[in-house]
Amino acid sequence: MVVTDLDGSVLDFNTYSWQAALPAIRLLKRRHIPLVFCTSKTRAEVVQLQQHMGLTDPFISETGGAIWFHPAHTPTKPTGAGKLAGLYAIVLGLPYRTLRGALIEYRTTAKLEIIGFGDLPAEQVGKLCAVPAQVAPLVKQRDFDEPFIFAQPPTTKTIDDMRRHFSRRGMRIIQGGRFYHLVGDTDKGTAIHRLRQWYEKQTGARVTIIGLGDSPNDISLFAAADIPILVKRHDGRYDPRVRAAIKTRLAGAVGPAGWNRAVLHVLKKFD
Repeated sequence: MVVTDLDGSVLDFNTYSWQAALPAIRLLKRRHIPLVFCTSKTRAEVVQLQQHMGLTDPFISETGGAIWFHPAHTPTKPTGAGKLAGLYAIVLGLPYRTLRGALIEYRTTAKLEIIGFGDLPAEQVGKLCAVPAQVAPLVKQRDFDEPFIFAQPPTTKTIDDMRRHFSRRGMRIIQGGRFYHLVGDTDKGTAIHRLRQWYEKQTGARVTIIGLGDSPNDISLFAAADIPILVKRHDGRYDPRVRAAIKTRLAGAVGPAGWNRAVLHVLKKFD
């Protein structure tokens, strides 16, 4: 099973294109190897992207907030799943309104200029995320994650104080490639472990996970993978925060080109 971040990995950081990743995506389809998107993107964004790519595998949205399954391709409803927006969902995170309210309360008390997605119109959110204009409204349809930025670069102490504050409320601050994220007491790794259990129950065999990403938001993804692979960032470097935190293989190139190269290389070993 290939579990991957999207922005800066399968998708080009600036253009949102996945063309450079197509050879590996097509090979995964031919081999019937699940391609699981594990991202900070919303359910609505991922469903649209899957439709464009012709994919129907389960996916993980909003930094581990929920695991989603397409009913037409999931014969039995997964244990613990409900039905949301026409999909089966195992919910692991907190509702968006709870996170949004907590962020507003904190910034008011701490007197910090914190700007969440809930403060911005879809057009501005789309520009910040570098997504096409027609995708921007989907970015706003948040269920379990409030991304945010600071008007001025925060100090390490500011971030540490925020993490302590929200930890006491059963929430986490996670840093991604573009934004900080306020989420419930979950992460990508927690969701991946749950999904692995589901696949192993369905197949009766141990699942090997190839995990790919490019930012600190993917550290728990790497920890949950058997073969973790770090993709070069759009600036041509590997994220030093990830390299300091966990040992991974290196993709060898930037974004979807690096992602494609790494996946094809690993799959050759399974021939």
